[in-house]
Parts: sequence; structure tokens; C-alpha cells
Amino acid sequence: MKVAHIIDELPPNGAERLMVDMVTCPQNRYTYCVICIVRGGVLAEELEGKGIPVHYVTRRGKFDIGHVFRLARFLRQQGIKVVHTHLFTADLIGRLAARLAGIRCIYATIHSTNEWKGRLYRFLDNLWARLFSTRVIACTEGVHDVLVNRDGLPPGKVVTINNGIYLDKFRRREVPEALRREIFGDRDPGFVFGIIGRLHEAKGHPVLLEALARIKADGVAFTCLVIGEGELETMIRARINELGLEDDVLLLGRRSDVPALLNLIDMLMMPSAWEGLPITLLEAMASGTVVNAARVGGIPGVIRHKNNGLLHDSGDVDELVATTLEVIRDEGLRQIIETNALATIKRHYDIDMTAQRYESLYVACGKHRQWNP
Repeated sequence: MKVAHIIDELPPNGAERLMVDMVTCPQNRYTYCVICIVRGGVLAEELEGKGIPVHYVTRRGKFDIGHVFRLARFLRQQGIKVVHTHLFTADLIGRLAARLAGIRCIYATIHSTNEWKGRLYRFLDNLWARLFSTRVIACTEGVHDVLVNRDGLPPGKVVTINNGIYLDKFRRREVPEALRREIFGDRDPGFVFGIIGRLHEAKGHPVLLEALARIKADGVAFTCLVIGEGELETMIRARINELGLEDDVLLLGRRSDVPALLNLIDMLMMPSAWEGLPITLLEAMASGTVVNAARVGGIPGVIRHKNNGLLHDSGDVDELVATTLEVIRDEGLRQIIETNALATIKRHYDIDMTAQRYESLYVACGKHRQWNP
């Protein structure tokens, strides 16, 4: 059976990372390909290196009426039986193209609560879900509740499958001295914070910087690694200077060595405005890194406060500072959190379990449609 995952592009972000890990899972039984409909990205090389074909059926200009028809024709030519879409443009174009191609097993994973979407976007997303989707897959119970209670999708249309990661990739390891020297030079970094993700309003970088300024004023020596790139970089650099954090906050840009960098980080900060189930959250917990995250999206379904992580209200700088300082000053609490975080990931968020649940959906649809999966 041939399954096509359709996605906008392939930067090393959370939704894209999850999709790559799913289609390359060694336990998979079916034949997969990936179709980019906007542009490619750095993850394409990884996919192709693992034997997963990456195709490009991209639009020709901003308003390309023929795009959906070219994609439908390509799906027919490839003999695709199942289409699985990710992110808004692919959800919109990919599901319609799949239906035009005569495909009846069509899935869309919703990776976030998507607070950015306006009324028109939500209307189209929900209409397409009702008309074209066999199932809509929520990455957490929090996203499931939003899809049903806010967006009005029928409960029977929505199924929850937790995100997963490769556990071995993120085990706690000794940090190579060359990497430590590359990042910190000869100085003592103190307590190391990190924030990983796009420099985007969803991720809460301004909130973190305010918190760091207060933590510095409290006498804590630290270094914060900002990993990622995006449209807010200029604003973030300016705010770092305004708060006098030039020597304390390092902007590293996009990095391909996140597993190694997580071993440098004592606490991952996630002061997000909205999320689904962040892959970075799972990766950090698997690495035995304390995570201090906002109570948004699916995060409270993973983290139990002061048990396997820390929680704060989104935008609440006071609570972010207080919870952070408590762990810095209590080594015993920090060790408890690190141990429990790793146990949580092992029990519930292995990529093998995630991939198997997705394939079970494909099998059920194939049997219902009376073709052999």
C-alpha cells in the first residue's frame, strides 16, 4: 500500500520532524513518500538518505488555480491509496486533491491549537475536515478538545494520537569538549537555559527575556541558548540589548545538533502563547533536561508540576521566575524531575507506538473501503 504524506515544506521544525520520524520508523509495513507543495527544506536530504522519496508539486505563484489539479494527477499517477496531510496549506490543497484523485482514505494531523487562524481559515479548515477527511488526528487531548468544542467537529471524526520521538537519539550523554568550547569559549556558563524553536510570537521569547532579566537581578549567573531562526530575530536582539543581557543570551540560529545541545542545557524554557504537543518538549524530557513550560495546548497533559517538569501560566513572568528559581536552588527537586521526565517519555511517547497507531488507522480504512492494505 502506498501512503503519501503531504506537507508545506521541510524545515527542521516540530511538525515536520514528527512526520519524518513517522515515515522512517523501522517498524513500518507500508510504502511511504513525501510531497512538498510549497518548497523543500533541510529534512528532505534525511528522508532521501533513508530511502523515502521526496516529490515537489509546488504552486506557480501566489494564486495558482491549477495547483490542486496537478497534485491530484500526480497522486493518481503514483497509485497512492492513503493521503495524510500536515499544516494548513497542505491540509487545504492536499485533501481536496486527494478527493479529486478518487482517494477515499484521507487524514490530517492537527499539530497545534492554531490560535493564529482567523475566522475564514477556521471555516475552511473545518469544512474540509467534514467533507474530505476520513479522520482528523489531534496530537493531544487538548487539541482534540479544541477541535470538538471550539471548532465544532463531530467527536467521532477526531482521534487523538500522541506525538513520539526516537528515544535512543536523546539519551543523556557526556558533552564533547569541542562543542562546549564552541558554545561557551573559556568562560563558566553558570546555569544554562535554552529555548528551541522558531523566533515567532507563538514561542514567547519576549516573556523569557523579561524573566531572565529578573533572574539576573536576583544574582543568578547563567547563559541562555536561543536556538532557531525567524522573523522576530531583530526585535529579540534589540530587547536583549535593552535589558542588558548581551553577555548572557547567545543566539545560535538554526542548529542540526539539537540532541547534543540538549545535554548542555540545564533547563529548557517554553513560555509559549500556544502549542500542540511540542516535539522539543519530548526531546528535552528524554534527555533528562528539566522543562519549564506554559500551560497551553497539550503540555499540561504531559507535565505534572514539580513531578516531571514545571508549569507556569502563559505570559506570567512572575510565575516563570518563581518556578525557575525554586529548581535552581533545590538540587533534590531537580533530580526528581529529571528522573520522572525520562520515565514519562519511555512509557508514553516512543515513536514506534505513534507510527503503529497511525498505520492502524490506514488498515481500518482499507478494510472499510474493501481493498487489501
